[in-house]
Amino acid sequence: MYKHFFHHHPLASFAVDTHGKLRAYNKPFLESVGYDRSHDLLKDSNFIFHDMLGNFDSIVARLLKDEPVVEFETYIKRKDNSFDLVKINCAKFIDENSNQLVIGTLAPVQDKALGIANLADERRKYEDILNNSVQLIQSFDKNGQLLFVNKAWRDTFGYHNDDILAINLFDIIAEEDKAHCNEIFQNIIKGIPAYDIRVHFISKSGKQILLNGNALPMLINGELVATHAFFKDISELDVVKKELASKDILLQTIFKAIPASLYLKNVEGEYVFANETMKQTLGVEVIGKKDTDIFDAENATIMTKADLEALTSESQSATFTFAYQRNESKQHFFCAKKPIITDDNQKLIFGYSVDITELKDKTNKIEENERILNQIVSNTNTGIMLFKFDKAQSTYKIDFINNTCKNIIGYTDSKTEFSQLLPEIYAKHFEAGFSEITKNQQYDFTVNLADKMMYYDIYIHQLALPDENNKLLVFFNDVTEKRNMIESLESKLKENLVLLGEVHHRVKNNLANVYGIIELNKYKFQETNYEKYIIEIQLKIKCIALVHELLYKSKSISCIPIDQYFTELCNDCKQIYKIHKLVVNFDLDLEKNITIELDKAINIGLMLGELISNSISYASNNNQVSIGISLKVENGRYYFQYMDSGHGFEIASENNTSKGYGLRLIKNVLKKIKANYSLNTDKQFLLSFDFDKV
Repeated sequence: MYKHFFHHHPLASFAVDTHGKLRAYNKPFLESVGYDRSHDLLKDSNFIFHDMLGNFDSIVARLLKDEPVVEFETYIKRKDNSFDLVKINCAKFIDENSNQLVIGTLAPVQDKALGIANLADERRKYEDILNNSVQLIQSFDKNGQLLFVNKAWRDTFGYHNDDILAINLFDIIAEEDKAHCNEIFQNIIKGIPAYDIRVHFISKSGKQILLNGNALPMLINGELVATHAFFKDISELDVVKKELASKDILLQTIFKAIPASLYLKNVEGEYVFANETMKQTLGVEVIGKKDTDIFDAENATIMTKADLEALTSESQSATFTFAYQRNESKQHFFCAKKPIITDDNQKLIFGYSVDITELKDKTNKIEENERILNQIVSNTNTGIMLFKFDKAQSTYKIDFINNTCKNIIGYTDSKTEFSQLLPEIYAKHFEAGFSEITKNQQYDFTVNLADKMMYYDIYIHQLALPDENNKLLVFFNDVTEKRNMIESLESKLKENLVLLGEVHHRVKNNLANVYGIIELNKYKFQETNYEKYIIEIQLKIKCIALVHELLYKSKSISCIPIDQYFTELCNDCKQIYKIHKLVVNFDLDLEKNITIELDKAINIGLMLGELISNSISYASNNNQVSIGISLKVENGRYYFQYMDSGHGFEIASENNTSKGYGLRLIKNVLKKIKANYSLNTDKQFLLSFDFDKV
């Protein structure tokens, strides 16, 4: 279609692909570039479109950026190596085979016969256009003298019209660029255009301004008459590029330092970028390779599948984990991939991988510990239940129960609430609510398992967890063996208490036999001085026997009620001395419910018997004796008083071995029970003493 168009078009027309290969042309085009109309350029290997049109690449770049039409003036190189100034119009074209082509026309700007005057005329024709151009346009003669600049040029550099007439090209070029620009200028004089020039010009204020553009020679009969240059101020662009370059270096530094593997892949699955971490992790260069070139078949399949998911999901990242074997060590990675679109509409896959080997190992260890713990908890002899609070129903429901506890309570899935699983405890302690649950609160639980009574102590703990899900932790502690052992010990203790009681009973009976034997033989000592000694011996035996009798009757095995002991001992004394026609009156002031240990009771009883004997010996009046006894407890101490109307012992004979026996006995007892005492015999006999209850 375009070939037919070229054939009938009056202007020189051409069609080239984006690589600069000529695909079609017409006869006016042959004449424009200096060839005969019969010449076949498509078969001429010496004809290169790039050589003819030096700035072709910039034309293609502009068209690919979706500029609909590119129109400009430039010089073309003819067959005889001369240059003609032409105007080119071109556009992008897609042929029937979907090939991208550049089609265009060219027309001469001026006749070769025109001289400098013609150039000035042409310049005046286009002066309005040139002055309104955003490009910086300048024209110098072959000596470098400035011939013309447009308004944009003057505004950029700050020179006035008067200044321009005196400016030479090399006066306004920065010192560091002069050598390079002189080389370019010499080539232009020879008729060779220069493209993509970068040069620093100096403004009137002395500021360096970076320009980028093209410089073209204007030749008349092969001789340079002027140069045309078209520039853009890229100073700010250069700063931006430097900033971007700096940011690019920063990003590269970050990419190198970041502990994650970062990469880019194209839609064909080839790696186009990978940071240093990824290269070090894999130990191979990945750029230009595919997953099948790097990983085993299994992992390559995983990666390829993730690529597909990323490309189809568009908005969400495709995440996965995989294991990579390297140098006999296995590494685990968490990966994510997501599609990205570049500025030129190229679709890529961005991905990253994080080494989670250590985390994986710890997770495996935790999972293993959890399995072990679950086995221990499930099979321990202690029953364990965990209840979770159900906010919707305001009740505690079973959350976990181990095998032991299932067996204890006969657990079935039909019962889930605390009140159903432990109804007796719930009804007795928690029916009003669980607010009274305290740590280590113990409850009893009894159950018949396989015709055997089992006893458990139940402990309930209320757990306040961070997630505000209150839970009850219940332990069933098997105390069956302990209960059986306690019951056995209690049974043996009862048996021993019975036996001990029998011992006390037998001791009391044996002492009663001794007492009876003495009583039967006492008549032999009547009317002698020995009768009172026989009575004293009987009294001492009675003191000891009475202790064993009280122990036999008491529930205690080591203590007796002292008020009862003193009362019965005094009554026995009355009976003993009544036989001898002696009346003994006792005034007792005894605090009730006071107990005393066996050893202390016997010693105090012997001391009391000795005191009564002493009273009868020294305080009798007309065969009557009055004795006062008081006992009380204050602040953990016993307070005891004994008094009669006599003067008591012969104090002077205290150290006499043949006399004073009774006083020595009393003092020995007081010392043995660690008592504080006082003895007064001025007007009457008064003994006061106190000792610790313990």
